[in-house]
Amino acid sequence: MKHSVVAALVWGQVSLIGGLAVCFALVPSYLRSEGGISNYGTLRKTVVFYTLAFGLAAFFTGLAAYRLRRQHRRYQKALTYNIYILTALLVFVLLSTYPYKLNNALGYVHELADIALFVFVLGFSGWLCLVVARSWWHTLWLLALVIGAGISLIALIGLVHLF
Repeated sequence: MKHSVVAALVWGQVSLIGGLAVCFALVPSYLRSEGGISNYGTLRKTVVFYTLAFGLAAFFTGLAAYRLRRQHRRYQKALTYNIYILTALLVFVLLSTYPYKLNNALGYVHELADIALFVFVLGFSGWLCLVVARSWWHTLWLLALVIGAGISLIALIGLVHLF
C-alpha cells in the first residue's frame, strides 16, 4: 500500500512537470515575457496541456491521500489531511486561472491561490523533512527548495530579472 501512495504522488508530479514542459516547449517566450505559468492556462495553444498538468496533479495527489487514509502509521492522519489540502489548492489554482485576466478581483483571487499553494508547499515540505522523515538527504532537498523559493521571491519583487 505504501508504494501505491508514493506511485500516485510521483505520477502527480510527473504530470505537472510534463504538462508544463509541453506548454513551455510550445510557447517558450511567453513565460519570460508575461511573468508566470498561469498564462499558459489562458492561451488556446497551451490550455489543454496546462489543464492536464494541474488536473492530473490534483487527481493523483488526491488519490494518494485516499490510499493513505487506510494506513495505520505514525503521522498518517496529518499526512492525509495535508495531502487533501494540497489537492484542493491545486484545484483552486487551476480553476482560478481561466478567469483571472477578466478583472482585478479575479486576478487577486488567482494570486491568492498561487501564494497559498506556494506557502503551503514550502511549509508542508519543511514539516515532512524536519519532522516526519528526518535525514540529511531530506534536509538537503529542503534547503534546495528554500533557496529556490528565495530566488523566486527576489525575482517576483523585481530585485533581479532572471530572463
